[in-house]
Amino acid sequence: MKKIIRNIIISLLLFFGMMLFFLSNQFGGFRLFIVSSASMEPAIPTGSLLLTRYINPKELQIGDIITFIPPINNTEFVTHRITTTTHQENLSTFITKGDNNPNEDLWILAGGGIVGKVIFAIPLLGYFFSFTQSKIGIIFLILLPAVYIIVDEITKITKLIKNRHFSSNKRPNESF
Repeated sequence: MKKIIRNIIISLLLFFGMMLFFLSNQFGGFRLFIVSSASMEPAIPTGSLLLTRYINPKELQIGDIITFIPPINNTEFVTHRITTTTHQENLSTFITKGDNNPNEDLWILAGGGIVGKVIFAIPLLGYFFSFTQSKIGIIFLILLPAVYIIVDEITKITKLIKNRHFSSNKRPNESF
């Protein structure tokens, strides 16, 4: 039973580590995002986990939902729907709007600011991964399981040392 629990904990640690990696990095054109506002509701609820894939801006169409870096704030990501698109030679531009917003966004987005097209969204899962990135989440989901594994390994090593020491103190032909 202990071995099963240990394997589950190791699997969860690897899974959470990979998910945190994907939340902060692009891998093979794919990237994960957590939706933190209601601008795309009801299509994409707040707290959803998004999977995006980079796509050539020339292939994007009106109605596609994209994640991008807005020209007015390059420290955050926004996910909105394309309402207007223009393709001229090597330049593609887009106007976007959140489904839940009354007006289109105030900027014209160049194709280079697009991070990816939304492939799918999983409602509520983003809340969980937001928690995993918090200090309390890291303690509960990474540090505590890691401490459990370390203590378990130390216990095993201690038992092995005691057993080895006990067996080395016995003499082969000694009778009691």
